[in-house]
Amino acid sequence: MERKRVTVAIETSTIVRVLLLVLAFVGSIWLVTRVATPLVWVLVAIFLAVSLDPAVNGLMKALKVSRLWATGIVFALFVGFVSFMSASLVPPLVNQTQAFATQLPGLVQQAENSDTYLSRVISDYDLVNRAHDVQDDLIANITTGNGTALGIVVSIFSGLAAALTILTFTFFMLLEGPHWVRVLGNY
Repeated sequence: MERKRVTVAIETSTIVRVLLLVLAFVGSIWLVTRVATPLVWVLVAIFLAVSLDPAVNGLMKALKVSRLWATGIVFALFVGFVSFMSASLVPPLVNQTQAFATQLPGLVQQAENSDTYLSRVISDYDLVNRAHDVQDDLIANITTGNGTALGIVVSIFSGLAAALTILTFTFFMLLEGPHWVRVLGNY
């Protein structure tokens, strides 16, 4: 049996197109990785704006005020609610986590002393000693954030910058949202 020889001619323009597509794909991936955090901030702001928009519209109709006033009132109530919830939930959560970390070896020891499947697993994997080993690290990580003072300050300011950016985007999206919906609806 004779083999047929097939020749495929690929033009230079085809090779250039494929290379440009690959380059565009790699560039797009690189760009998305670079703007991922701000993109998430914008998406969170859009979600918040869409969620708060019915309250703004309802307040405009109920109090017969401008969109600016209604947006300001709803936004102030929202920020107050989030601040109150954060101040109410974060300290007890940290305290309970610290208490759990302190009590962890005792709880594991107590479970090991019982006559159950769990006690056999704890004995087989030596979890009591491991719990004692990680207890100090766990408490240190909870109380200090496991970082240098500079790292902690940077993370605090980064979080504040993110929150401020998201809140600013949300406010302006609430304020100008209907206008942009009308503009984009015309296209």
